[in-house]
Amino acid sequence: MGLRRKSREIAVQTLYSLNFVETSDYLGDLELVSKFEDKLSEICDDLDIEKDSKIFKFSEELLKGTLTNITVIDEKIQEYTKNTEFSRMPPIDLSILRIAGYEIIYTKTPVAIVINEALEVTRKFSDENTRKFINGVLNTISNNLEKEKKTETEAND
Repeated sequence: MGLRRKSREIAVQTLYSLNFVETSDYLGDLELVSKFEDKLSEICDDLDIEKDSKIFKFSEELLKGTLTNITVIDEKIQEYTKNTEFSRMPPIDLSILRIAGYEIIYTKTPVAIVINEALEVTRKFSDENTRKFINGVLNTISNNLEKEKKTETEAND
């Protein structure tokens, strides 16, 4: 298994574990940004992964980006999962979608790689039906972002 896939798995596990961290109603998701480092360190310690390793650093980058942009990421996910009540979505599936959504929206990682990696992570933590669901949502997000970029480019020309 590659370093980046392991990092993505750890990022998903960390994001998932944050569902069980108490936060104030006032600060909500902002409070999670300050708490993820402890959870990430705890998970990496359990897996004997050093804090100065590439795996830790990439997981940390994914989590910081995801948590910082979680409102936009969640809006995109909700936009393309209208038939699924967001609050009823299994937390592990939502964690996978959030991490992959962050990569698709905010990084230069090729979309095909992001989706493939998300599906491999899903294979480890979920079932075949979930893989199909996640594949469909991520493809839709990607396709619509491409359409938006194309429309912006045409409008600027």
